[in-house]
Amino acid sequence: MKFLNLQLNPIFALNKNIPVYRTDQKPGEFIITFPDVYHGGFSHGFNCGEAVNIVTPEWIPFYKKAI
Repeated sequence: MKFLNLQLNPIFALNKNIPVYRTDQKPGEFIITFPDVYHGGFSHGFNCGEAVNIVTPEWIPFYKKAI
């Protein structure tokens, strides 16, 4: 089964002793997500969202592990 869109409740991770962090992104700020990290979020109100997926050659082993 392949999930293209999956949102998990942070309580699930906390109950498994997985660290959970929260951030509030402001206009003009960037958030970088590293390999082996689950991330999710939501927008509310009027907004224009953009996501760019860029990797460095050092991330290729993580890609191969994921597939």
